[in-house]
Amino acid sequence: PPAVVIDNVLISMSGKTVTVTVLRKWRLSATVAPFPFGSLNRKKVLININIEPLYDAAHDAVAPHGIIGQSFDGDDVGVDGKRDLARAEETTTEAQAEGAIEGNWRDYLLSSNFATDFKYSRFDATSAAPRDVSSLTGEKHAYKPASVANGKEAHGDFVGSSDSEDEEMLL
Repeated sequence: PPAVVIDNVLISMSGKTVTVTVLRKWRLSATVAPFPFGSLNRKKVLININIEPLYDAAHDAVAPHGIIGQSFDGDDVGVDGKRDLARAEETTTEAQAEGAIEGNWRDYLLSSNFATDFKYSRFDATSAAPRDVSSLTGEKHAYKPASVANGKEAHGDFVGSSDSEDEEMLL
């Protein structure tokens, strides 16, 4: 299907991937992938998400935040939060990234479906510094973009790459 452009947003679909690009800002891709152990997980799929800044997000006047956005803080430090270690036939998740995010998961709850207000909201802000990684309690390590780790060239210091033939138009 042809791409759809609304103002500065381009929406395209290729195979099982939908891509939303905010021109010169962000590219988000969502791809449907098979659930592991398909015979045990009939009618279940995973959605793999890739978010790529198309500009120097780490030095924006309003630094990205939220559960995903705060990882774009430009400090070259990765932080691993709490993880569930239990492996059983059925498991209830307990870990909520404690140590890798500012505050706790409850600080990111919204008051309604279309709300933008939460403890660390940057919506309508004109300036906001990135998170202070030194205040996080998770295990810290040198950040290495996945695209570099996989032997591919990275876009600056950020994870992700584009296979788009229309990349010049999108940037």
